[in-house]
Amino acid sequence: MSEDHPETNFSAPTPAKRDKERIKVIPSLLLIFITVAVFWPVFGHEFLAYDDPVNVYKNPYLQARSLDNLLHFWRYPYEGLYSPLTYTGYALAAWAPGLLTADSSGAVVPDPRLFHSLNVLLHLMSILIVWRILGLLLQRRQPNTENQTLSLSWAACGGALLFAIHPIQVEPVAWVTGSKDVLFGMLAFAAIWQYLRYIDTKMQPGTGPPPHMGQRYSVATVLYCLALLAKPTAVVLPLIVWLLAAWGWRCSWRDQIGSLSVWVAIALAWGLLTRWVQPGTALVFEPPWWARPLIAGDAVLFYLAKLALPLELGPDYGRTPQVVLARGWLILTGLVPVAMAFLLWFKRRQLGWLGTAAGVFVIGLLPVLGLISFSFQRYSTVADRYVYLAMLGPALALAWGLSRLRIKYAAAGGAIVLGLFLLRSAWQIPYWHNTVKFFEHALQVNANSFLAHTNLGFVLTEQGQDAAAIPHFNEALRLEPDSPVTHLNLGGALERQGRYEDAIHHYNEALRIVPTYARAHTNLGVALAKQGQYDEAIEHHEEALRIEPGFAEAHNHLANVLARRGRFQEALQHYSEALRLNPGYAQAHINFGIAYAMQKQFDKAQHHFSEALKLDPTSAKAHANLAGVLLQQMKLQEAELHYTEAVRLNPRYTNAHLRLSTVLAAQGEFDRARYHVSEVLRMVPDHRAARQILERIEYLDRSSDTQ
Repeated sequence: MSEDHPETNFSAPTPAKRDKERIKVIPSLLLIFITVAVFWPVFGHEFLAYDDPVNVYKNPYLQARSLDNLLHFWRYPYEGLYSPLTYTGYALAAWAPGLLTADSSGAVVPDPRLFHSLNVLLHLMSILIVWRILGLLLQRRQPNTENQTLSLSWAACGGALLFAIHPIQVEPVAWVTGSKDVLFGMLAFAAIWQYLRYIDTKMQPGTGPPPHMGQRYSVATVLYCLALLAKPTAVVLPLIVWLLAAWGWRCSWRDQIGSLSVWVAIALAWGLLTRWVQPGTALVFEPPWWARPLIAGDAVLFYLAKLALPLELGPDYGRTPQVVLARGWLILTGLVPVAMAFLLWFKRRQLGWLGTAAGVFVIGLLPVLGLISFSFQRYSTVADRYVYLAMLGPALALAWGLSRLRIKYAAAGGAIVLGLFLLRSAWQIPYWHNTVKFFEHALQVNANSFLAHTNLGFVLTEQGQDAAAIPHFNEALRLEPDSPVTHLNLGGALERQGRYEDAIHHYNEALRIVPTYARAHTNLGVALAKQGQYDEAIEHHEEALRIEPGFAEAHNHLANVLARRGRFQEALQHYSEALRLNPGYAQAHINFGIAYAMQKQFDKAQHHFSEALKLDPTSAKAHANLAGVLLQQMKLQEAELHYTEAVRLNPRYTNAHLRLSTVLAAQGEFDRARYHVSEVLRMVPDHRAARQILERIEYLDRSSDTQ
């Protein structure tokens, strides 16, 4: 008696099937290659003084690797935004080099190359997921035949390529702080893809629920929650997946009510949580409610124009609610998208694909259209980075259009359109290389950009160009007189030029606007100390620490004043606290060393100067102070080396030149000693101390000749 064996569906793949699978891989490789080629310059870009300082390289919770610092982002909002997963990513990227090299110093020096590499990697992942989403949607709306498989895959590739290299995508990918949009976008696309796979499995004809269907839904839900943790604007995902499933699989609301009700509940809960933990947004100008739909419509039309003609792209378009309302054409620009929506609705049977793409585009933008006020609206309602998630809509529209054309027309048309966008992106990317180039370009796009003027002024001060920075700060204050940060930065530039009274005025203006501005208190304390008003300076530093106990710079500056007042023990405590809060704080090490040197504790002083040089080998001040300690110990040759390095790093360091001249004279090298004194007199012709030292050198030289 023979035994029956059940039939199976498993069979060895045929050569033709293997070739077909290999061909399907080619579009993904092409997407990776073109994207990396376009964004390759980004790997060498710097941090920008445009949110990168506050989010990354000057973020106080990234200065020391600790679990407590990491958990801070999960316990509290940072800079008014509760995005703990994004800031966890920043922390891990900042700490990774030290963790991988087992650096025990605790100093954190974020590497912009690592951050830019992660941005491009996340963007690549988003592109491949978008390609899979588009391929799945096209297959369901256009049932496959043997002749269509490749064309649908390539049509989806064309749509994904639009998403990948459109010039409007340069901002989130080329900007370190833009990683919050790229990370949230990648997670959002992954959630959409898994949800659509769940719907695809669910809608297959059969007698019961297919295996793994629940797992796909669970994965999609987890990814949705992660996207919310990366950026709260992911709350719109339930609407996007509902629309895509309704179009792609013709799902009724009954088919999705069970699955989407969970997502909607999560969205509502997350909305309430963020409303509770995040401080409210207070704008200088709050548009009336009747105008907000018109402002939103104007923003949609603006984005559509930039999609079609991506020219004059920049970080600040100056399209604030008050500017838009002041223009007479708001009714027109605000209602045009509404008219387009009505047209698509009436043509939904013929243009269902376009209506779906447009719906995804608008839904992706909903949180940042101005219907509800948000902080960046003080500069502009619109920004390129807000389109990252919404770009799924245009990608879908292009993929559908390519799939309906004959191959030669689709290939030629797609190559021309995408090639033009590729060239425009390649032109746009270099503007994001460094801060000066970036904000100079921003001012070409919008000459009245407060954001560009104040940030360009800031970076010029960091480069030591205070005189060039001051006009930009003044212009920024003309545009926005009550900007505390601009008053602070202008005060700093004036202080470094020795204009202490003007600096104190601007610090006080900053405190008038924001009395709890900790940095303004400590900067004012520094300026007052330079004028000998030590008691008032101490009061402001202590107030800064009352407002912000973890402010390392305030501890350092307070310690400086206390040391000048002879209160060394208190000063040492504050220096120690500054270094505990920020182990990479080289200036605190220098000041710590100076305090020990003032107490004749030269070994401890030498230790701190050496630590400062480990953190910042280019610090002329650290070299000069270390040389001073070595000189006190009569280690003349070592002192000479460090003084020489100090004047090499800073040729205008007059005190180092003079100290080096005395060391050289003590070793009988009178010609070299004269040279360094002459350098000081060349810079400051009436420098009394330099003339006295020169006379002393001449005397020693004559004395040596007579012996």
